Amino acid sequence: METMPKHLVPLETFCTVCPGKIPLSDPILITQKAKIATFTGILGDVTTYCKRCGVCGHFYRYQEWTEGLHNFDDHTILSLHLCLFLRQSVQNHTAVGRALDILEQTNQIKYPNHDSLLHGYLHFEALTSHDYNFSCVNCGVHPPVVIMDLHKKGVFSMPVSDIKDPPPHFEGHVDIEEFWQSVDKEIICRGFLQSNSANPFKVSPSYSKWAPWIGPLTRASKKVLNTEYAKLTAKKSVAEQAEIDITEERLSSELMNLKVDALRKLVKECGVDSKGSKMDLLLRLREEMKTRSTYDKVFQKVWGASGGWAVNSVKFNIRAESPRDYADMLLSFQHFPNIVIYDFARGLVTHTNLREPERLPFSPYEGRVAAATPENIASAKRGELKRSLPWLQLKKDPPDLNGHPATGSAEHYALYDTFHQYNTRDEKDALRVIGLVPELCGWINSQTAEQLFSGMRKNNYFMNSLSPASHIFLMCNILHHHNERVNQQALEEFKKVSHGDITLDTHGKAVLVNVDVPTNVDMAAHCGERCEALTMKSNLRPCRASWTQGLHHPTQEKLVNYVLDENRPINEIIVKDGQTCLTRENFLTLGLRREMDSMVGNACFRLIKEILQYEGKDVYFVDLHILPTWLFPSSCDPLLCLPSDSQKKDALVFPLWTPGHYLLCVIKPLKSEILFLDSQYSDRGQGFTHGPYRNILRFLKEDVCWKACSQALSRLFELLSVAQHIVSGPLTELTGLDVKGLPRQHYGIDCGIFMIMYSWYVVMDAPFDFTIHDMPCLRRWWCTVLMENLEIEGHGRRFAHFTKQGIEMASGSLDPVFRIPRKRKCEVTMEPGLSNACEAKKPRVESSLEEIGILQLPEEILHMILILVVLQDGDSMIQTLALTCTRFWRIVREKCFLKEAHLRWLDSVVNWKAFSEQHKREYRIPYKISSCIQCNSLFKDCEGYRGNGQRGKLHGFYSDKEFPGYCSSDCFYEAGGT
Repeated sequence: METMPKHLVPLETFCTVCPGKIPLSDPILITQKAKIATFTGILGDVTTYCKRCGVCGHFYRYQEWTEGLHNFDDHTILSLHLCLFLRQSVQNHTAVGRALDILEQTNQIKYPNHDSLLHGYLHFEALTSHDYNFSCVNCGVHPPVVIMDLHKKGVFSMPVSDIKDPPPHFEGHVDIEEFWQSVDKEIICRGFLQSNSANPFKVSPSYSKWAPWIGPLTRASKKVLNTEYAKLTAKKSVAEQAEIDITEERLSSELMNLKVDALRKLVKECGVDSKGSKMDLLLRLREEMKTRSTYDKVFQKVWGASGGWAVNSVKFNIRAESPRDYADMLLSFQHFPNIVIYDFARGLVTHTNLREPERLPFSPYEGRVAAATPENIASAKRGELKRSLPWLQLKKDPPDLNGHPATGSAEHYALYDTFHQYNTRDEKDALRVIGLVPELCGWINSQTAEQLFSGMRKNNYFMNSLSPASHIFLMCNILHHHNERVNQQALEEFKKVSHGDITLDTHGKAVLVNVDVPTNVDMAAHCGERCEALTMKSNLRPCRASWTQGLHHPTQEKLVNYVLDENRPINEIIVKDGQTCLTRENFLTLGLRREMDSMVGNACFRLIKEILQYEGKDVYFVDLHILPTWLFPSSCDPLLCLPSDSQKKDALVFPLWTPGHYLLCVIKPLKSEILFLDSQYSDRGQGFTHGPYRNILRFLKEDVCWKACSQALSRLFELLSVAQHIVSGPLTELTGLDVKGLPRQHYGIDCGIFMIMYSWYVVMDAPFDFTIHDMPCLRRWWCTVLMENLEIEGHGRRFAHFTKQGIEMASGSLDPVFRIPRKRKCEVTMEPGLSNACEAKKPRVESSLEEIGILQLPEEILHMILILVVLQDGDSMIQTLALTCTRFWRIVREKCFLKEAHLRWLDSVVNWKAFSEQHKREYRIPYKISSCIQCNSLFKDCEGYRGNGQRGKLHGFYSDKEFPGYCSSDCFYEAGGT
């Protein structure tokens, strides 16, 4: 302290306000009794001076930080070392007064008035150049994920009744820069006044001039939202009212925090006896709260007096915390976060979407991670549902329209934090759990806000006694220094593990430059749930980010290369999952540049169907093997393969095959649309030129001109056109020429991949983001998805790189599984010249084996066998047998076969001996198939018995003579019959 100056004179010699060089006056004495407070003691009898401009009248006082001093009010001066000590004390939850008490006891010296030193420290912080960016080096200035919460124990003292109503035309827009500058001015001006009551810059809470703090690069503009005034008069909508979740227990806990005087006053206002102890008052009030009117009054009085602030950006509430406050901040951001974690996520979504109904900030699925279908809810409750958001780790390319700059995604979700995810009563909130998103597991700590509040609560004993301006200023300053410290720690951790220089990019995120990548990283050691989630069915989406994510894992690459190795046996089983059985031979047609096999195509459609179920879509896919049988000469009935509720489906997908080329038809009954898609549409006259398929799927009478078809076949198509039986009324017909941005196949043999991708994107109404140049990548990706989602029954998922079996398979420690050949004829010979008689008796299997199979049987025997098959399994087996081979098809389509099968079934369900011969002659007859005049459905059009053709199963009569041409009495009366 001996080196400190005792005469403090401003260094300025000319006025900085007036034009030209206007000299200032000689030093003017202010006091000779000023004190300098330092960390080690007090220096008294300090003389302070000021200077004055004779032209403009401005005063200049001493404020020279280069000498290590900060002048508060010309009477109290703080050393910069003491200011920094007080800053660290506050950061460590120690009040300025307590820190000064410690110094007084340590130095055995009495310090100046503690309130003056507190204001002097705030004065120091107000004059310090802080940027208050409120950003994170991990997330940048535009965080894609934010955690929002309330610190309702941190309050300042102020009667709510003192807050004036806003101006009549106030719409909630506040100038954030103007407001916080006014707060700084109040703090600074205290150094010129003896009492803050005379401060011309004093800030009092008001609805029209009270703003949160959002970093300058984070907010959309200097005009931010603060609509707390709407809490006074605005009535909640029906949707918002349904979301109120303030329980009696939660309100009672708030009552416990009230002081006795405030509680007694509240009891009087509710018309309850106000005598007795605090516990007596609480018990009476709790009993009275059983009526809704008193409950509402207590809620408004207690909850409405609470203040608080939210993290990431800071908002100091004047009245009760509600989703409105969080929506104000989110809607003030330049870029709306993709993930918002909050303890009342459902209420936040409802309020925010009601405020912005045109753009619905929280979408899709109203901010849930999946569609709120019963299946998804049940799966989420069981912990089986996983929804990957790969853009949280790898930015979408290309990004969505209005996508977030960090992720490229325009999707926005609201999830519950881990403390509150099980407190909700709405079962749909099971789809708002952080654990459903693998990218957030282990990365996001939703308890961060609670942990921060736990530390901030240690400041309440001194923060809550400050004036409103001092409270919000110091709170904002504390958070700023907290952010600076956390960011510095993060950068130091980055430097320990990085192999290059670290800098901040244009979005404020820490990035590496001059990276030296190590080559000895074992990626297989990092496999786990995150790897599994990348190809999990519930997480796959029709977008580039989904099918390009995680394609370069070394173990995965090794397994894919193994499966697509042409030198290995083609009959090795890769997938045997239910009815799906795929060998290497099938996978080679998918993964390599070959014409795709229908077996593997059906497997891809199976996965797409299951993916769409997670999205809440009910879609029916027709088997690839069935559709060719609709064409001549098979001419099978198309309607037999359709579900009975076709008209209720979101879509019906018809993968069409012609020799050497795949096509696609999609019918959307609910939209009355039918799409005919050909990957080579630009080379087709009308975008789709396969007439037979087109006319079967949508019959237009004038288009029927097939000379090769008989008149009866043309009549059949007229009766059985698929679209007319699914959708009543006109259809909007589209081809590739009408679909915007439909990828085109200019060359190659990738039509099968185009067909698969078309079906996925079209059903989801997703924008097309693939081209013919992506076909090699898509071929390998579909192989990977099949390998990692489907198993070999009894052997697990051998080709999923994250499973134990997959790792063992990649290392070569597991033997392959082969498909067992069908029955073969063995030719036994005796090996001549063998001395050992036992060895001579062993049969030898010749290399040229002759197959013996059912097709070698005589026609009559086959006829009998197939009759028994139909009798055992029912009429549906007729179609299955017809698709098996040409010989079966010829047998089962004969009238004699159909007649015999029906009569054999009748004999198994009817005891003809119990009826007369007349009854037997009348009802033991073959049936014919007719189309109902009213509903166009097919029915057995004759008198007789009804059933599915399965032995022993009888339903009853299926028709009578009263309603000829109608499948039922209902159709007859609906058609106007009497």
